[in-house]
Amino acid sequence: MATASDLPALAVRGRALVRRDTGAPVRLRGVNRSGLEYADPAAAGPEAVLASVRFDEADLDRIAGWGARVVRIPFTQDFVFRGRGPASGADYVAALDQVIAWAEARGIYTLLDLQWLDGDTPHGVGQDGSINRVPPLPIPETVDLWRTLALRYRDRPSVLFDLFNEPHTPMAGDDTPLVGVLPDGGFWPLPARMVGMDEWQPWALRLIDAIRDVHPEALIFVSGVNWAFDLRGFPLLDRAGRPRDGIVYSTHVYPWCRAGFPGSPERYWTRAFGRLARDFPVFAGEFGGGEADLEWGRTLLAYLEAWTVGWTAWSWCDWPPLLRDHRGGDCDPSGFGAIVRAGLTGSRRPGDPAEA
Repeated sequence: MATASDLPALAVRGRALVRRDTGAPVRLRGVNRSGLEYADPAAAGPEAVLASVRFDEADLDRIAGWGARVVRIPFTQDFVFRGRGPASGADYVAALDQVIAWAEARGIYTLLDLQWLDGDTPHGVGQDGSINRVPPLPIPETVDLWRTLALRYRDRPSVLFDLFNEPHTPMAGDDTPLVGVLPDGGFWPLPARMVGMDEWQPWALRLIDAIRDVHPEALIFVSGVNWAFDLRGFPLLDRAGRPRDGIVYSTHVYPWCRAGFPGSPERYWTRAFGRLARDFPVFAGEFGGGEADLEWGRTLLAYLEAWTVGWTAWSWCDWPPLLRDHRGGDCDPSGFGAIVRAGLTGSRRPGDPAEA
């Protein structure tokens, strides 16, 4: 069973994250360590789950060595409840426990990211012919998922919650039914094949309430629409019309993300998420690029720093990679990874939680 962490609990104060105990400001920067969303173990047990995606303690050593304060862990809903192959759901959750413990031992927070609902359902095909498994919206079982995990980790201040990876209008070829949330919290089949703030915000509020019912002090990250990029339409409001407490708004930024905005990157970043960051905590849950995107990456990191936006770069081991060849054992940084590592190395401040 999960045990308490020594890392201080975090809270939202205005547009900043702070230590709940002292009120000292905290900036979270780190990386995504993907893999557990597609784990396919050949045997039972949490060790087999981790081994299936080459995830071991050395990964956290390297991530800590880069200067990260947070690691974002994508996972799959169905694996939590039913497992995968010979591994049970309990094995899968024990693998999450192990990753959290490894991170805690190194002073690193874990951001649990609901990446996929299951490992088999296709949700359209990308331009490169790859199958997309990122769903457009949650399903009713997602409420049970977050209640289960919030209850499990409510005494682990190091565990943060990223509700749903990338809400988006379904891609061509994705005919999976869409489910909406009614004002009373019930569910109904959405008649239109569109996902915007009108469809996503009721879901976000329903999932937040599921977590807060068992973990009132949880720090919760909420993605935007259009594959998480667009945060216009936030903040989330309670029934009295006031901004919800303890919420961080998460954008995903890639060189191809424009959402129809004209002008320079800095201009459309400001429209998509910068303006919200003036008053509320904003976080870049994903960003990344290849060798052709190095200048773009430097510009983005400078922009995030100027707006005091925290981040987790994508991805330690998947495309676009931060390492040269994680699967092949070459853990030197890629060109883009070198930019990320420099950003992390330069981000340490005296008194930050990873150094406290």
